Amino acid sequence: MKIKLILTAILLCIVFVSFSQNDGSFEFKPGQKLKRQHGLQDPFLKSDGKRVASEKEWAKQRSYKKPMPALWEESTRVPLLFSFPGMKAKGKKSSRPVSLLDIYPTLLSLSDLLPNPVLEGNDLTSLLNDPNMEWPQPVLSVWRYKNYAVRSERYRCTQYRDGTEELHDHQTDPGEHISLADNPKYGAVLNNYRQRLPKQEALPAGTDEWPGDKYEEIIEGWKVNGITQWLN
Repeated sequence: MKIKLILTAILLCIVFVSFSQNDGSFEFKPGQKLKRQHGLQDPFLKSDGKRVASEKEWAKQRSYKKPMPALWEESTRVPLLFSFPGMKAKGKKSSRPVSLLDIYPTLLSLSDLLPNPVLEGNDLTSLLNDPNMEWPQPVLSVWRYKNYAVRSERYRCTQYRDGTEELHDHQTDPGEHISLADNPKYGAVLNNYRQRLPKQEALPAGTDEWPGDKYEEIIEGWKVNGITQWLN
């Protein structure tokens, strides 16, 4: 069955990377059972499995709750590993939120090259040497037009194109199941994250206004034909 083969391939890729991360080598013999070892408790094993099993989606970036890629933790979090000569915190982990945009500024710093003021992102050198240092830099995730998520170490604020919002407290709700956006108690928190959203929207090259996309077509189709049964 093709689905079973695809899932097997995904899981083997994840396990291969996890094993290689630990000792730099990987050998798998037919019939061998894969055992969870000390280094397998990492983000590599938190990839697409849950979304395939419980959310009926193949793509890592899709959401069954909204007709667009999800901006939740499972969809935006990826492993990020650094190793360089003289690293003071080798083998340590940090819970501070960072962005893939931070990679290039960090490489410039580690290479003793001048920073490029045009680039976005932060130099992570100090955080790599002290993973527990104060890091007040939230991370912005963007998908297509006017869909944003701002993630700090405690909260994730998500704002969609239609104006709807979600606020998740990772201290009490790491699975992001309960939105606090409508709770007046968190109004100040929500407003703080709104200030970090882009002030100007990026449009496709060569256009002066948003031309629309297939997701808006899907929504219009739902209005006419009703929502797909498995979404209800």
